[in-house]
Amino acid sequence: MSDTNKNLLLIRQKLEKKIKDLSSELKEINETLWETNKADIEKAFSEKAEPFGVVYVGDVGFEVAKKVVWDQDKLSQVRSKLAEIGLVAESIVQRKYSVSETLYKTLPPQARAVLEDARTVEPGTRTIKIKGE
Repeated sequence: MSDTNKNLLLIRQKLEKKIKDLSSELKEINETLWETNKADIEKAFSEKAEPFGVVYVGDVGFEVAKKVVWDQDKLSQVRSKLAEIGLVAESIVQRKYSVSETLYKTLPPQARAVLEDARTVEPGTRTIKIKGE
């Protein structure tokens, strides 16, 4: 291996360590921000229709991603009901038994009503955003 490659690999290893250390530090800072602003964050989310999205405490945005979980047994059962209303269940319900959220939003209300009992929306990943960045 050439000296140039050895030097580049050494620099790369040092950078990977710095990134790992900084990522850990950033995670700790984010957790502290969430904890120190918990009351304001919870109040802001309680005023929203859904427990996900972005709320601001001052200029700091606290984001909770939407996480949709589909009940596998219930989706298995509703496949025939989708067919009864003229839809091709295989194009909506995937074999793992999940439904694309993008597709779900475009379905007619009657189809969403059939699927609704198998759908759960939970808060997902939390992130922090600073206004102006």
